[in-house]
Amino acid sequence: MNPTQHNTIRFSTLLLPLVFYFLCLQYLLPVHNVFAETFFLSPEEYEWLQEHKDKLRIAPDPHYPPIEYYDEHGVHVGIAADYIDLIQQKLQVEFKFVRLKNFQEILEKARTHDIDIIASAIKTESREKFLDFTSPYIKIPNVIIVRKEDPRRLSLTDLKGMTGIVYQAGYTIGDVLMEKHGITHARPITDPAEALRDLSMGRINVIVGNIGVLSHYASREGIPNLRVAGDCDFDDVISFASRNDLSMINVILEKTLGQITAQEREEIKNRWIKMEAPGYFPHKRFWTGIFGIAGLSFAVLVLFYAWNRTLHRQVGEKTQELKKSEEKYRLIADNMADVIAIIDLDLKLVYVSPSIMNVNGYRVEEAVGKSIKSILTPESVNIALEYFEEEKILERDNNADPARTRVIELEQYKKSGETIWTQIAFSFLRDENGRPTGILTITRDITIHKEAEKQRKQLEIQLRHAQKMEAVGKLAGGVAHDFNNMLSIINGYAEMSLETLDPQDLSYRNFQEIRKAGLRSADLVRQLLAFARKQPIAPVLLDLNETVSNMLSMLQRLIGEDIALLWKPGKGIWQVKIDPSQVDQLLANLTVNSRDAITDVGKITIETANKTFDHQYCRMHTDFVEGQFVMLAVSDDG
Repeated sequence: MNPTQHNTIRFSTLLLPLVFYFLCLQYLLPVHNVFAETFFLSPEEYEWLQEHKDKLRIAPDPHYPPIEYYDEHGVHVGIAADYIDLIQQKLQVEFKFVRLKNFQEILEKARTHDIDIIASAIKTESREKFLDFTSPYIKIPNVIIVRKEDPRRLSLTDLKGMTGIVYQAGYTIGDVLMEKHGITHARPITDPAEALRDLSMGRINVIVGNIGVLSHYASREGIPNLRVAGDCDFDDVISFASRNDLSMINVILEKTLGQITAQEREEIKNRWIKMEAPGYFPHKRFWTGIFGIAGLSFAVLVLFYAWNRTLHRQVGEKTQELKKSEEKYRLIADNMADVIAIIDLDLKLVYVSPSIMNVNGYRVEEAVGKSIKSILTPESVNIALEYFEEEKILERDNNADPARTRVIELEQYKKSGETIWTQIAFSFLRDENGRPTGILTITRDITIHKEAEKQRKQLEIQLRHAQKMEAVGKLAGGVAHDFNNMLSIINGYAEMSLETLDPQDLSYRNFQEIRKAGLRSADLVRQLLAFARKQPIAPVLLDLNETVSNMLSMLQRLIGEDIALLWKPGKGIWQVKIDPSQVDQLLANLTVNSRDAITDVGKITIETANKTFDHQYCRMHTDFVEGQFVMLAVSDDG
């Protein structure tokens, strides 16, 4: 045999097993035909499925192992996940998976039609109001779990007199405990792993729940000191559930489940429920017969496995990087005080950050889809539209900066109907050709700053008014001082004339009138000097009622005609020793303050009364001193 023939025989010997291997693979691989896979559907059902196959949204329960959950790589796994894979293969569709936080949120999204299918649900009367259910695809019992040192055999009836009982929140077992057995003191838990740790450490006494879920978490957490103390006589009968306003989904799911064979169902159950699988030990002659094919298959599988593991690891790393990046930016958006929003060119919100709840009081789902015209006040709507028109004009100018940002202040409505002032920075979002596709806005609540600015302006007005009053006071003080000098001369000559004249003389009466007028003028000058704070302090005994009465006309001129001045003098009040000018100044300041507190029209009340503070009263009011006092009170309705 020459070398060429030898090489040909060796090549043929290697080639034949390889050809046989690939022929086996070709025979084993199914040839999919859409019509053949879905022949069990009626034409109407098939047509409906084709119209909606890219739109069907399914929400797995993230915390329901081994029924379904997300593994450490974020992959949806479990019994329900295997059933979903079979349904997708048989229907030739791919569901859109919606990842939610917990089963309560899944039910709420189904109620609001934000998802179409629930992968693992238990039928209840309340859920049947908005969901259709398929036939059950698995049943798992609910049990009572205790620590191993607790030797009791328990039933649900025994739990009525016990404390420290928890159950899995969001599942039907809670309704069974409360409604059928009256166990209302049990506490719902959302984290089975934490509850199992608490039970193991003795912080609680009993957990009631699905044995599949609890055994999964006990095994994962490595908790060895727990046992099943009793059965609840209630199984979690798990089905697919779908929106009852789209009944065709349930019909199609029911028919597809009917296409899943008993063998396929058993394989899924054994994969997740059985702890050990039976061994397989084929006969020696079998290995002798297929040794060549097995060796080749093993080599190919090892290469494929290594390549797949590398690819899986790279995909996992990239997925984790993307997940961390997404979580980081979501954390920033969720916790920042400013509201980030995207508005389309029709001025409707298409995205808004969760911080809108703190600013406007809207939930995200309530705000998305709203027009800015329903959020802004009418005046602010007009301002925003003017800016938008200006921006559209600038877009026609090729020299305009495409990255420009405008900042405006607009008044918005809160969900409660109140209004707030906001500062909004906005810029255009653009496509790859630079054309605007939407508007990015960042909104900040500046209501407090607006109020502070308003108060600052009011204080400026009050300051200017005080400065004017000070100037008027200085002018009045100067004029009153000069006038007082002239009055002193007039009153002096009137006194001397009265001393020299005979009281029966006609001129005597005239000089008396001159002296009275002079004294009244002196009182007026004293009030003006008190207002200007140029009168020296000279305390005297006086009747406070009389002093206030003499000031009323001047006080009325100070407060204006729109404000009524009400005087309530006390009866038999005691005399007080005080400088009359200080009383005048005190009344002037108090009435001016009351006038400033009144908007438009109002009323200022001045009243006097006798007050006595005894020892007992002063013990209760440490800032008071024992004795008898005269009260002077000024109040207003501003």
